[in-house]
Amino acid sequence: DEFYRGTSRALKEFLGDKLNITGSALTPREIEQQLSTLAMPPQKIGELLEVLNTLESGQFARRQLGTAERQSLLHETITLVSWLDKRIRQAS
Repeated sequence: DEFYRGTSRALKEFLGDKLNITGSALTPREIEQQLSTLAMPPQKIGELLEVLNTLESGQFARRQLGTAERQSLLHETITLVSWLDKRIRQAS
């Protein structure tokens, strides 16, 4: 499903740009390590990993979300990206 692929790709590319590494190749473990190095709160890292897991599950049709759930996931993703953008800039 393009929603899951596109959102996952955009999120990983954002993280790659902010962390100066290739975003499309990022694994959840690498994301966790990189953000931990920047002293990001474990709760926020966990939220991000949960979003990525949901997106991955949707890509491979293990779990498909309804319209309202997709909107909620997208809102959560945008909120996390905004928060991470500010924190990563402060940490750099």
